[in-house]
Amino acid sequence: MKIDPSLLPLVGEYAWHSITVDPRIAKMSREHYKLVRQVMESSFPGRSLADLNVLEVACYAHTTGYDLAQDLKCDVTLFELSAATLRLGRSLAGAATVQPRLVIGDFHQLPFPDASFDFVFICSALHHTWNFEQVARELMRVVRPGGVLFIENEPVKRAACFYQFRCNREVDFTPLEKHLATEGWLRTFAEPYIGSRPETLFGMIENQQMPLARLLEVFCESGVAEKIEVSPEICMGPRERAWFDARAEGVGNLTTRIESEIRTALLAARPLVGPVETGLGFTLPDETEVGAVAARTAERLCTLSGDPVGAEFRCRLADAFGAGLRLTVRRAGAATGAPAPIHVRANAMESDGIFNGFPPQWQKVLGQSSRLPSLQDDPPEKVTPAFPTDQWNYSRNEQGIVILSPRQTRAAIIIAPNQKDSLLILRIYCGVGPDGFYELRLLRGADRLAVVPVYLAESRLCLAQIPPGTGEVVMEIGAINSDAVCRFIPPLTIAYAGLYTT
Repeated sequence: MKIDPSLLPLVGEYAWHSITVDPRIAKMSREHYKLVRQVMESSFPGRSLADLNVLEVACYAHTTGYDLAQDLKCDVTLFELSAATLRLGRSLAGAATVQPRLVIGDFHQLPFPDASFDFVFICSALHHTWNFEQVARELMRVVRPGGVLFIENEPVKRAACFYQFRCNREVDFTPLEKHLATEGWLRTFAEPYIGSRPETLFGMIENQQMPLARLLEVFCESGVAEKIEVSPEICMGPRERAWFDARAEGVGNLTTRIESEIRTALLAARPLVGPVETGLGFTLPDETEVGAVAARTAERLCTLSGDPVGAEFRCRLADAFGAGLRLTVRRAGAATGAPAPIHVRANAMESDGIFNGFPPQWQKVLGQSSRLPSLQDDPPEKVTPAFPTDQWNYSRNEQGIVILSPRQTRAAIIIAPNQKDSLLILRIYCGVGPDGFYELRLLRGADRLAVVPVYLAESRLCLAQIPPGTGEVVMEIGAINSDAVCRFIPPLTIAYAGLYTT
């Protein structure tokens, strides 16, 4: 039985958020609260905000919703993928006297009836799907007529980009990435928002190619855009500003100029595609793509017209270079009657004060308890039967997170036999060892259940479908493209392990 591909991004985000160490949460929550409150006050002038039903989608562990419920006395629902993240947010909020409603689920299928909320907001999360149109329609579906949807900090597609590969964060740049960043080419060859590779290693989606015009079109199918703000400047360096300043040269001349500069940059970059870049799947554009990118970039810039601070001009500039989007949309129609009580999907389950609103086919996976002990919550004596002490070191790192590291190049994970297929989820930090690159294998006997090549020190998600009856899975550290086992044990730790019946 194959792992359901539609489940992979959800599983990846679930594991990503299973351990959250982010000292910025409190500060970001306060700043976000001020912004959201300001939008609410301007959207509903003369109306008591205490009368509003409010939904935050993809709330992470932020405490924005707690502050809204506490200060404004409105009815707040917080929606997230991970129950662990909601629990962390609840803990960070402390002894709030007004508690929001907590719901987990998939934002492609929000578990709420039509027209449930007066005010819905989402920040930095709409791009976590390729099917942004469906999510946009879901967000608008649950807004009441006359109500408002607020979108904050979403990336829009950049014409001046090849989208060749996902970048590491700056501290982990490869030689190619360092060179492209220094020369001002990384946003053109790779992605306008640098640093999305870590999330994609967990199967998470980082969609930086949402066309601005299409986004606006979908939201306005059932509403009116009251305020559109884009920030193309955050994706513009000296090179982009030079192209912007040269737009008076005309489309043909500017196309030739951009094409020539790209070709020169490619000549300098190609020798830097080394074994690490090749192993990570990094590539550079071929000659046939250069002309197309140059032409569409020049066309966007040379057709700029009107007020430079006006919405039309700035949206066109955002099409050229990418931008962050902030959008306020009012649902068409007039509000009628008092807000109705909020209902979560009828088949949703509740545990620990959190509603599980996943569709039924995913509730059985993400809604069940893991058949492996919790590394972070269970005492060592419950963990060690699954991770034997003669094969695994059990410790805490400087952040207080429990980690397991193998004592040898083959270490077993003991799991109870099951009559059905199971999904093994491991969140692993893979360091690079003294002998260089290697691959991480999950084995059942001679069968390879999963293989993860490691070329760079980074956190990874490792998934394996476990057949019925399995009582042991072996993690093996081996040579890449070889059956050989490595002679060394690299810096390698597991911080999350889950086993779920599929």
